[in-house]
Order: sequence, then structure tokens, then C-alpha cells
Amino acid sequence: MANKLGRVCQNLIHKDQAGFFQNRSLFDHTRLGHLVVNYAEKQAKNSCIICLDQEKDYDKIDHEYLWEILEELRFPREFINLVITMYCKANTSVMVNGVIPAPIKVDRGV
Repeated sequence: MANKLGRVCQNLIHKDQAGFFQNRSLFDHTRLGHLVVNYAEKQAKNSCIICLDQEKDYDKIDHEYLWEILEELRFPREFINLVITMYCKANTSVMVNGVIPAPIKVDRGV
């Protein structure tokens, strides 16, 4: 499932999204940053670089929103139903000091 989705997402997700994609690297972002600095210096322009990291974004994705996006992007209904099935009864536990507590229902995140 992940392999099939990975092939489709190459065309859906902007090329500047480097994380989690085969043949894309964070090194590309580093190289782009150096190119921008060099360009600004050659143009003698006062400039500023702003780097944003949407930390923990994947933890906040509402599942209903995810289903709507998959439909909007015209994923096959069978695929959407498979993803819904994977998430509808998802639980997790966090081991603390060797003890696994009762599971917690996963309502958000991917």
C-alpha cells in the first residue's frame, strides 16, 4: 500500500517536500539555501531567509479531514475504505519503565 501511494504522491506533493520521499533529500534544501544566499550576495540585496518546520503536524491531522482530502484528490473508493479501516480501530500504548498501560484510541494523526 505504501509503495503504491508513494508512486502516486510524487505527482501530488510539491517537489520541495523532501522528507519521506524516495529520491528526495534534505540536502536539496541545504543546497537551495546556499544558492539563495549566493544569489543575494551577487545582487547586493539585503535579504532574509526564513525556515519553517511544521513540527508535529502529522500528529494533528483529523481523520475525517483526511478522508475528505483523499476523496477530493480522487483516490479510488476501495483505497479510501482501506485507509479508513486501518484507522477506525487504531490504538496505541506507550511503554513506561517496562510497563505497557491500557491502549489509547487514536483519533488524530497519520
